Amino acid sequence: MRHKKPIAESEYQDVDVHITRPIPGIRELIMLGFDECHTAKRLTSHSHPGAMEIFYIANGSVRWQVGDEKHDIAGGHVFCTWPDEVHGGIDDVWHPSEQYWLLLDLPKRMPAGYLGVPADEARALHNSLWHLPRRKFAAPPRIAGIIGELIDAHRATDRLVTLRARTLLLQMLVEVVQFSHQPDKTSGYSPVVATAIELMTSRVDEPYSVPELAEMVGQSVSHFHRRFKAETGLAPGDYYVRHRVSVAARMIAETDLPLSKIAVECGFGSSQYLATCFRRVTGRTPSSYRRRAHAG
Repeated sequence: MRHKKPIAESEYQDVDVHITRPIPGIRELIMLGFDECHTAKRLTSHSHPGAMEIFYIANGSVRWQVGDEKHDIAGGHVFCTWPDEVHGGIDDVWHPSEQYWLLLDLPKRMPAGYLGVPADEARALHNSLWHLPRRKFAAPPRIAGIIGELIDAHRATDRLVTLRARTLLLQMLVEVVQFSHQPDKTSGYSPVVATAIELMTSRVDEPYSVPELAEMVGQSVSHFHRRFKAETGLAPGDYYVRHRVSVAARMIAETDLPLSKIAVECGFGSSQYLATCFRRVTGRTPSSYRRRAHAG
């Protein structure tokens, strides 16, 4: 399902909306953003001192890492990082996707007046945000809707805008806490999709076709395609290519093997086809990726 964008698409190209200190009177809300990426972009490792970042992936699928953790995040999921955690895209890539996010001031010691609510309520929420049971979990589209409303609110002139924005922010934070504790049937893949992914990752040099994968997991091609995309956010063929590009990226960065040999070992057949897929997935050529990796 497509979500209503907070800003007219004609107003922003390849829509990126980043607003710093968006709502006067809500000091805890550091930044809001909406991104609709149609092509792969760079997302190098970074951190947010003193700030928690909350993402809602509305459409598409991304592959991010936090320290040594690696996460595949499909649409319909929240993903959180805590203050000072180093995170970024796996292979420095931000894949095509649509996402809403915010940065929230989350100090270790809660200051007086935090979030503009009574101290006992603020303390409960502050503690809950620091102790979410997991950083990735399913949540309904209204999380995106709330962030979209907060983005729109920064241009409002109504005297009640701060009160409404604070109410929306508190609602979102409470829901993030609640959904992080709920059993999440989509946090792990179904046996069908998990088996297909295992098959893909076990053979990159001679990739299976999608019909072969569907037959091996006992599904029709159409049903397998729908089920795989619903769970991962990607069509099976796109997921397979992205994985093989990731394997190729590691070989390009860590070895001096010719690109033609890497292409064959990763199932691309030729260096030209590898370059085409590599650029589509990472936004860079294999050669430029190797130069950057070897430069340190």
